Amino acid sequence: MNVTDRIVIEGIRPSTPNGYPAKAVVGRATAISADVFRDGHDILAARVKWRSRSNGKGKWATAPMRPLGNDRYEAVIEPAELGAHEFVVEAWTDRLASWRHEITVKLTAGQTVELELEEGALLLEEALKRVDRADRARVQTAVDSLRNHQAPAESRLSGALDPALVSIL
Repeated sequence: MNVTDRIVIEGIRPSTPNGYPAKAVVGRATAISADVFRDGHDILAARVKWRSRSNGKGKWATAPMRPLGNDRYEAVIEPAELGAHEFVVEAWTDRLASWRHEITVKLTAGQTVELELEEGALLLEEALKRVDRADRARVQTAVDSLRNHQAPAESRLSGALDPALVSIL
């Protein structure tokens, strides 16, 4: 593993001194936050997973964490039952968000982005495996648009940058 592949997660809240459990109220929103960062310019994504500790085998609930700025991420969860819970913060490189940022910068600077358009098509094809069946046609349309060599780069890219598409990926 390359050193730049490491993602650091620290400063997780809520926490208490001396390792005592943090407290929350059933049905009331609780903010979970953490510092998430890495070397390099890639965009990160994070989520929090939580479950009741009552049987230790319960299903994990998940919530995406949103960036607050300065490497801080936050999600709001609501414990659904009384008793001890556990949570985990996970983070990864968001390859699609990093690609969208890089190609937008290059296109704005007037650079040729033909290779980046194909890279985006490949990333979206990979994402097709993870999206709901109902959303696959929208993703495939964006892939086809990225590969439409007859259209200008800006219009080829518009489908992949569409906020509706971004929200399902």
